[in-house]
Amino acid sequence: MQNIIHYGFGTDYLPNWGIKEALREIYQNFLDYGDYTEIFDDNNETVHVIIENKWEPENLEFLRIGNSQKGGQIAVGKHGEGLKMAFLIFQREGFHSAITTPKFYVEPTIYEDKEIGGCFGLKYSEVASQGFRVEFVCKSEDYFEFKENLITKEDIIFTDKVWGSVVDKPKGRIYSGGLFVAEFENMAHAYDIRPDRLPLDRDRSVPRHFDVSYATSNINGSYGKFKAVDVVKMDSAYLSSIPEETIQEFKPVMVGDQVNFTYEDDEVVQEEELVYNEEFPEGQVIMVDRPVKVEKVVSNDHVKSILKRHSFFQTAINRMKRAVTEKMGLNDLLIQFKKKHVYGDEATKDFDLILERAGIENEQN
Repeated sequence: MQNIIHYGFGTDYLPNWGIKEALREIYQNFLDYGDYTEIFDDNNETVHVIIENKWEPENLEFLRIGNSQKGGQIAVGKHGEGLKMAFLIFQREGFHSAITTPKFYVEPTIYEDKEIGGCFGLKYSEVASQGFRVEFVCKSEDYFEFKENLITKEDIIFTDKVWGSVVDKPKGRIYSGGLFVAEFENMAHAYDIRPDRLPLDRDRSVPRHFDVSYATSNINGSYGKFKAVDVVKMDSAYLSSIPEETIQEFKPVMVGDQVNFTYEDDEVVQEEELVYNEEFPEGQVIMVDRPVKVEKVVSNDHVKSILKRHSFFQTAINRMKRAVTEKMGLNDLLIQFKKKHVYGDEATKDFDLILERAGIENEQN
């Protein structure tokens, strides 16, 4: 059959994809390329959308499966399949969709293969036009819900050029290349992570916890606007720096013979309260929630390392260490020194000889 790109698979390909996945694939292509214009006509139940940019492909090679024109690592879509599959979804759901290039008009179709039956394809005809255009029709609710989850320039609060941006969205939402990816609990901000810093498969499934935590910690550290209470959150797990104003929210303490740090956090506790009303004129005891300040110990090793090195705490740390050592005998000091600072078989054997000569009973670990 003439003027049809034959893909050789049926309309039941990608059965878990729907209109939202199709919209994701279309928009990620335009977002990856940069500036684009968009107009839509909302008919209450459905919306007709036209998206354009200035790309002018010479031919239809970009519609070959596996061929992606986005060679840069910062592109979200690199699998060379998504845009084509978006039109499969529109065809399957019974909605109009089409592509217009400077030379061709392309729309989805179903062709018959004598061996395998009905297959999805794209039929094309020659036109004279300018730029690159994608148009489609879908349900209004799907379109506006999807658009609500797109990152725009107005959503950007802060950008780290290496890792990504802090965005004005509900805390814990993770985006990549401007598109929503997943939602995580226990975060101080929402983030749009650069695609080259967040590995995703074709379906943009939930990314690895470590990848998200590491990337957002770097963005958060560069942003530098967080409180001491945020150091236990997922987006602070791998901080490499702490802003000066936040440093002062911590307090060094000795936990056993180890230097640690505490910070204040808010908790809600239940307390009894006597209340009076018409039904209970003599008073009734009820339980009420009250906010209280509690002191918590820093458990984030990265944060503890930063705080220990900071000059703001050096004098206090040295004073506390001296106070502890004054209470310990020479034997205990030497044993503690071995535990903290002596590594390797040869060094351990040498230090054990010193302990033996000093008549100190060595603790074997």
